[in-house]
Amino acid sequence: MILIHDRNTLGADTQRSYLKAVECLHFKNPSREFDPANGTLGLFRIDDYIKVLLTEGYLTAFSGLHLHWQRVLLHIYEQELREECGYNGTLPYWDFSRFAPNITADPIFKGNTSLGGDGQVVGYPSHVGHGDVSINYFTHNYIIPPGSGGGCVQNPPATHGISTYPLAWPDNANSPNSTFDHSYLTRNPRCITRDLNAFTSHALTYNFVEKAIACDTYACLLDSINGSPKGTILPIEIAARATVGGLQLDPYIAASDPLWWLLAANVDRLWALWQGQNPNVDQRFNEVTGTKSPWMSNVTMPVALSDTLYYGALQGNKTQIRLVKDGKSTIEGHLCYRYSEPLKN
Repeated sequence: MILIHDRNTLGADTQRSYLKAVECLHFKNPSREFDPANGTLGLFRIDDYIKVLLTEGYLTAFSGLHLHWQRVLLHIYEQELREECGYNGTLPYWDFSRFAPNITADPIFKGNTSLGGDGQVVGYPSHVGHGDVSINYFTHNYIIPPGSGGGCVQNPPATHGISTYPLAWPDNANSPNSTFDHSYLTRNPRCITRDLNAFTSHALTYNFVEKAIACDTYACLLDSINGSPKGTILPIEIAARATVGGLQLDPYIAASDPLWWLLAANVDRLWALWQGQNPNVDQRFNEVTGTKSPWMSNVTMPVALSDTLYYGALQGNKTQIRLVKDGKSTIEGHLCYRYSEPLKN
């Protein structure tokens, strides 16, 4: 059984080892299993992940498949860190609640073993910054107040702050029933941006998170983590990405930023924590909800444990076909890990 720790509790040597492996994996040559006819081949290995998130993940990001699909994706990423880059540790999680009252003080953004700091201040005059950010997730609109940055990451981590694929959807993709246009997968080199946000971070405090996951059903939990906003309160995962801001506001290419993987691991931890709270843990392992379409829009496509999860070329020849049931538990099947408890202030 592997024990996964909060990144901020790891020693400096372990943090450096992790960053070295991330740099190795993100900047390896891309897989040649992708068909260039279905879009431009990426420059780096991380672009393989971004392409899968764009072509497969966009159907799962706000659907009943989301947490299962993401759990298996994290496992694939961790496997490649080990097998392709000689990493001996685990994919840590980022406990984004610990410093939620003062997000800019979080050690994950500070020091030479950090994952990079805030983005440079955007706007004129520079001490004022930019205005509100409006985003649209499949017709669900959000207004995010400005953070403290908005530009390219200052002191980026070992990955040089490069992101390759597009920043936004084409106009015709903002419909739950749209089909993905592969011709849109063109290279668009640019920096990784962040906009640390003290307003949205307050939705990540321990009190907020504990109340949000105090659910009796998986449908309630999924809605609390990645559902529609409740008034001014964002669901946990959207609030976490909004707190980092910048590139994280696009859920389909946010993984270009190494921080996303630790953020997603913490979301997985919260799900695993919820699963373990029921004495009848098997019941929660086997719960599914919703449909296989964004915002559960197509009621004719209910999620089942026997449904296939697709990961494109990331599956390769060495990875078996994954089903929803393969992502239902961290301690069954091909997964065998649990999370340590975070250190609360």
